[in-house]
Amino acid sequence: MNSIRSLLILVFLVFLFSFAWSSPAAAQQACNSSGLPTVSTDDNDYPPYGTATISGSGFSCNEALSVLVTAPDGSTRSGNGLGTPGPDLVTTDENGAFVLSYALSGVFPDGSTYSGQEGQYAITVIDSSGTILASTTFTDGMGSQHSCVLTAANGIKCWGRNNRGQIGDGTQVLRSTPVDVVGLTSGVAQISLGGFFSCALTTGGGVKCWGINNVGQLGDGSGAQQLTPVDVFGLTSGVVQVSALGHACVLTAGGGVKCWGINNYGQLGDNSVSTRFSPVDVYGLSSGVAQIGAGVDHSCALMTTGAVKCWGAAGRLGDGTLNYSLIPVNVIGLPSNVVQISVGGLHTCVLTSSGALWCWGANDRGQVGIGSIGGSALVPMPVVGLGSGVIQVRSGIDHSCAVKTGGSLVCWGSNISGQLGNGTAIDSPVPVNVTGLSSGVVQVSGGGTHTCALMSSGGVKCWGSDGGYTFSSLTPINIGSLANIIALPDAFTPAFNEPPAVNAGGPYLGNEGTAIPLNSASASDPDDDDLTYSWSVNSSLCTFNDNSLLNPNLTCSDNGGFTATLEVSDGTEEVSSPATVTVNNVNPTASLNNNGPVDEGGSAAISFNAPFDPSSDDTLAGFRYAFDCNGGSLASATYAGSGTSTSTICAFSDNGSYTVSGKVMDKDGGSNESTTKVIVNNIPPTITTSGASSTNEGSPYSLTLGAVSDSGTDTVTSYTVHWGDGSSDSYANNGVQTHTYADGPNSYDIMVDLADEDGAFLDRANALSVAVDNIAPTLGAINVNQALVPVNTAINASASFTDPGTLDTHTADWDWGDGSTTGIVTQGAGSGSVNDSHSYSAPGVYTLRLTVTDEDGAPSNESIYQYMVVYDPNGGFVTGSGWINSPAGAYLADTSLTGRANFGFVSKYKNGATVPSGNTIFQFHTGGLSFHSTSYDWLVVNQNASNAQFKGNGTINGSLDPNGNPYKFMLWAGDGTPDTFRINIWWEEGANVHVVYDNGFDQAIGGGNIVVHKGN
Repeated sequence: MNSIRSLLILVFLVFLFSFAWSSPAAAQQACNSSGLPTVSTDDNDYPPYGTATISGSGFSCNEALSVLVTAPDGSTRSGNGLGTPGPDLVTTDENGAFVLSYALSGVFPDGSTYSGQEGQYAITVIDSSGTILASTTFTDGMGSQHSCVLTAANGIKCWGRNNRGQIGDGTQVLRSTPVDVVGLTSGVAQISLGGFFSCALTTGGGVKCWGINNVGQLGDGSGAQQLTPVDVFGLTSGVVQVSALGHACVLTAGGGVKCWGINNYGQLGDNSVSTRFSPVDVYGLSSGVAQIGAGVDHSCALMTTGAVKCWGAAGRLGDGTLNYSLIPVNVIGLPSNVVQISVGGLHTCVLTSSGALWCWGANDRGQVGIGSIGGSALVPMPVVGLGSGVIQVRSGIDHSCAVKTGGSLVCWGSNISGQLGNGTAIDSPVPVNVTGLSSGVVQVSGGGTHTCALMSSGGVKCWGSDGGYTFSSLTPINIGSLANIIALPDAFTPAFNEPPAVNAGGPYLGNEGTAIPLNSASASDPDDDDLTYSWSVNSSLCTFNDNSLLNPNLTCSDNGGFTATLEVSDGTEEVSSPATVTVNNVNPTASLNNNGPVDEGGSAAISFNAPFDPSSDDTLAGFRYAFDCNGGSLASATYAGSGTSTSTICAFSDNGSYTVSGKVMDKDGGSNESTTKVIVNNIPPTITTSGASSTNEGSPYSLTLGAVSDSGTDTVTSYTVHWGDGSSDSYANNGVQTHTYADGPNSYDIMVDLADEDGAFLDRANALSVAVDNIAPTLGAINVNQALVPVNTAINASASFTDPGTLDTHTADWDWGDGSTTGIVTQGAGSGSVNDSHSYSAPGVYTLRLTVTDEDGAPSNESIYQYMVVYDPNGGFVTGSGWINSPAGAYLADTSLTGRANFGFVSKYKNGATVPSGNTIFQFHTGGLSFHSTSYDWLVVNQNASNAQFKGNGTINGSLDPNGNPYKFMLWAGDGTPDTFRINIWWEEGANVHVVYDNGFDQAIGGGNIVVHKGN
């Protein structure tokens, strides 16, 4: 009351000074005026910067003027440079009136600060001599002196001061009770009140404003005051929050910020100080903002990340400096979990998710809540006693209030009009309880000098003063006509994104190379936002079929343990969840084959075909292979110890069915073991046979049964030889076997059958062909019953013969020497004899010749009997004496010797004798040969007395033959022209005849005479 009384007195004095100054004489002392000058102010301009306009008939002034401002608390500011920007200047408006700028709050050039106050101000214009030219008063609430609420019908009701149409009912009539805003009885989502203007956000996302518009507060581009709502230029949709105080800002649905209005401190954030009559983008804030707040000369934005940015006047930005900023700067020192922001006149408060409050900025009334009054908090400070338990904060011009858990309410800061609601008008730098509101409060709204609370019942309580227009109370009072109210000004829940919930699910288990459904992943969003998904995995071995799906398939080219991470975004925040993925190694597969059947003793090619592994990495690394030709286990075979060849060769020594094992392995130890059956054919054994290509009938033919060849390990148990002539022989062993062919000529194919443990096999492909030649019969000696017979005496001659061709038949032919006859043959298998008789009619030495011919026409050897002596005792004698030239070859001891050889002989039958008598001498001196006969066997004289022949015995050089027997000799003598002489001397050793001397037939004598004497 004392301050009000002082203020009234001051105003009264100013009025008196103003009235006294208005006399013409006084006016002429400083300035010229033909009429009474007056001063007027734009007392409802906000923020508290204004102009004082001096006007009057003929008013002129040639000197600088200044403005003296007297605040409600009695403090004054005067002189040039009263505020910022720049010193006070006198300008002339379009009507020629003088206009002086003044500031009711701010940082002055001298570094001092001054905060505006709610109440009545006195404005006095003085000249350089201190003379008062004019004065006036106005009441400024430093904020809204009207109130509005949002009804259950989403309509707006307002009451209070309406001098600039800020009530929006189409009038400028003060409203002591709530009235509807024209055109906004429904369709409103949120309201915000500035100094002498109001704004509303429609449910369609558009923004409408009404009231004062001298510095573009309404954003419609006109600058004209509006008594009813008009659209903010360009904002008919797409807005989610509006905030107004000295200027206005909106938050767009895309998270961007736009502002308009006065911009003398850069509070619009567009990197200028130009006042804007329509919205402009805040620099750098086209997205990512969750909530905004507009103050007197600064603005702030809460980012979706929980960070806070501010811009505008110095000392309000929380960046730790006294610098103003035309673009947003980061507030420093805040916790990371900020979820709500409230911007006051010259300070700002934020609420964290843990229910703690932090504030910064001007603290001249204790509005920062740090327990002290004065100065500024350049960085965020925790509010005393509110480290938790707060669910909402609202800041007024220079005070703040917080709704706590349970619905209680506390306030702090300026209390000049009782706006703290604790029953006093004393400022408090710490939170104090609002009287009677320990519960039931759901919202709070702070004005310039008053505060209102929305109760859980839907009613509204207010306290403080709205300039005295409708109420003034130090404790809460009901606004009686209001019910079913749903929101107060600046009631805005930040579109603070609630992060989505995500669970990547799992653990997942699958096989390499095979799609693994990540089908247990889930995600939800408490805000029901549309979600996008992005999967990632910590290995290049794995890929998704579509990583933007909630439940994609993951395919890994190799086994291992992996982490798949699902990141879910609701457009604002991303959250992620990991899931373990275990990918099993898959055993490779391959088809084990063989090229059988094969023959025993041979080899089979064992090979893996079409090896496959779903892992491309395993395939790229290559497979390894192991084999066991005996079909054994390959459990111990390892990848490192095995080869890369897909095939091997297995040898089989015997016929049968054999199991071969194979194992294919990948680099990770995966393997697949399989078997294949190899059929091994029995191969008949073969034998190498050899023998002559020809043989003689009757002769043993030698067949060599050589080495047996058996592809397997079979043992031959018997050998059967088919000789080709219809006969067969079986043997237990190989080697040389013989067979005699009974007849020839013929050709036979010899074949051998072999028998082993697998059976008997005919070797018909390897016949040995043998030609069996016919062999002539072999004729034995001719046996004569009498070798020396008289003429006309029958002799019996016979001979035996053999023929290896035991099947041959034979004929015989005799040559008796005096004629031929067919012999009588008696024969058996392979042998026979010929027996015949013959008599000679003439004496002579006859040679009997016998030939046996087989049926194949092969004659035997000719059997000769030498000599058949047929004598005629009365047939004559022979004598001779002389020499011959012994020819080369005659003397067998030295066939090179030749020369003269002498002979002499006589041979004759004496009467009645059967053997002749006489003597024969033959000497070959060159060879030292001297033969003397010792006896005669026979003598034959031809009938024509042309030749004679006799045979006998003797010695050589007086000695018998080597066997002690007499040497034998035969002498032929020819009586003719010339005479001829031949002597043959030999000795016998069994069947062997050893010739000593034989000069050959019919050799003419060299000298002497031979006479054959005819018989009677």
